[in-house]
Amino acid sequence: MNDTGPIHAPPQAGSRIEPAAPGAPADPDSILTVLRQCIARGDLQRARMLGTAACRHFPDSAEIFHDLAVVEALLGNTMAAITNEEMALVRNPGLTEAEQNLVRLRTRRTAIETILRNYGLPEREKAALDPADRAALYLAVGHDLLSINEATSAVAFIQKSFEFADATVDALVELGTALNRSDRLHDAINAFRRALARDPKSGAAIGSLIRALQDACLWQEHASLRMHQRATLPALAGKAAVAADRPFANLHVSEDPAENRRAAERYAALLSVRQPLVGPISRASTGAPDGERIRIGYLSSDFRHHPVGQLAATILKRHDRSRFAVHLYSIGANDRSDERRAIEESCDRFHDLSTSKDSEIVETIAADRIQILVDLNGYTRGCRPGAMVLRPAPIQVWALGFPGTSGSDFIDYIVADRTVLPPEECVHFSEQPCWLPDTCQPADDRTIVASEPATRADLGLPAGFLFVSWQNPVKIEPRVFDLWMDILRTVPEAQLWLRPMPEYSRRNLGIEAKRRNVDPDRIVCAAETARDKPHYLRNLGLADLALDTLVYNGQTTTSDLLRAGVPVVAMLGRHFAGRVAASLLQAAGLSELVTYSPRGYRDLAVKLARDPARLAALRARLADLQRSAPLFDSGRYVRALERGYEAMWAHHRAGRKPAPIGVDAES
Repeated sequence: MNDTGPIHAPPQAGSRIEPAAPGAPADPDSILTVLRQCIARGDLQRARMLGTAACRHFPDSAEIFHDLAVVEALLGNTMAAITNEEMALVRNPGLTEAEQNLVRLRTRRTAIETILRNYGLPEREKAALDPADRAALYLAVGHDLLSINEATSAVAFIQKSFEFADATVDALVELGTALNRSDRLHDAINAFRRALARDPKSGAAIGSLIRALQDACLWQEHASLRMHQRATLPALAGKAAVAADRPFANLHVSEDPAENRRAAERYAALLSVRQPLVGPISRASTGAPDGERIRIGYLSSDFRHHPVGQLAATILKRHDRSRFAVHLYSIGANDRSDERRAIEESCDRFHDLSTSKDSEIVETIAADRIQILVDLNGYTRGCRPGAMVLRPAPIQVWALGFPGTSGSDFIDYIVADRTVLPPEECVHFSEQPCWLPDTCQPADDRTIVASEPATRADLGLPAGFLFVSWQNPVKIEPRVFDLWMDILRTVPEAQLWLRPMPEYSRRNLGIEAKRRNVDPDRIVCAAETARDKPHYLRNLGLADLALDTLVYNGQTTTSDLLRAGVPVVAMLGRHFAGRVAASLLQAAGLSELVTYSPRGYRDLAVKLARDPARLAALRARLADLQRSAPLFDSGRYVRALERGYEAMWAHHRAGRKPAPIGVDAES
């Protein structure tokens, strides 16, 4: 991610889990194909090496210079990206993608120059500073560069600080974070390991290493560190405890809703302590006149090309504007995407608060007299819960972004359904449920699947039976991988299609496959198939059957697969994050694809793979259900959500505390 919009990515393609050894293509087109495969897989360091060499061999190719600029930008090396983009435009002044990237990159450069100027660089480097002060200067610059995702530059400054003073635990954690964002996962893990070795009780080192080990699929070390985390947590407090066990990370490693709540409560308590007091907030009266539209506010960092942004757009464009005034508060970067523009046009008023302080966000929301404020982030990246702590609206709600509790007293309701949050599990939530009748997550019924044909060969996918699990590597854990490998051993003609992941992760996953007596070549890590939704869905439809993850289900991905016509085998989990796929399948009319044990999951996948007629009938039925099932009726979802909002507001106006709300199904 970058802070000024997406770098225009070149066309993408697929690869096996073990990429072929780098060759020496003899022409620019062949080089571009390999380079773009590397970018698509996320092999950015390899792409940089290949692109740099290719620019020397083919100095007249504008496209190669442009692709190298894309790589440098993704690695957080803006200055190098600008140089390469300018070289591309010298060779082809009409290369539109390069022109667009250069505008964004120059905006990034301005932000970098501001940081350097704030620290008096480069002039201050010439001054006589003692080693400790010089180290502190470089470390502070690295920290600020990392805050704008200028990761490669941040690595250089942080490492430079180590030349003048010993690396502290916090500095090593920051270095690891910068290395990770620079596509150097292995180096990042080593930095986190160094930090943990220096202080085994460092919450930041524990939490950062746990997440990196998940990303790398280093499960044995991860399991050992989880034991250490559990043993250490009772001795930690405040920021250290939160850093050791972040709420969002906890949802990926623990199915225990009580443990999920404890992680959330630690963070909520820290927020309440750290948030400075502000003056009184003037906000909407609870006695708003009858007939006045209810003022809804949505707060999110993801009003852009992002799964949550797409879900939000589904809701926003269907709100009944005669009953609801809709305000949007963006706390994330404007990526200038089509999705962003559509979102901005789908509300009464759009506020870009991406550079605002929490107190400024609060005052803006309060000035708009928002009655129901819906936080679409929860505790995910880019969130601003500090604003929610200050209570800018009388009713505050969580929806879509975070499938768990806030553990706080500043969120009143969570949008749910009785599958993801059964009544008996509400004890683990600090919020009151607003149960929608069908599912907690919408699916856009206006999304079309591209009609022009595509083949598996176009994406580098194999022939034969193809399972797919289009999930981030962090969701893949040993239990589900055991099941997947058991399925592949039982269906020897089948292969498994996974989404792109770092090369280091792919190799570790290949080692795990070998341990389970499965040839790693049967696992295909294919590229992000398309940026635009119609072609993305068309390409997903090339798979035969999807396998969901267990601890943290596919969410938007699951509904995308169903929209693409691919049945999804899922297992009902123990907590909200592990029950979303079951909710979506039930709302799609495919409850028979929800299993209740690992054995049931495995057996159903095998049976469908071995019975082409049954699977074909299931796919045909899914195509019919797309015209009738509740999941695919976005208007039905939004009308239910609006009835939930009206119930919340009526309850509040009556002077009652938040209480469970069950929204009835449409008759």
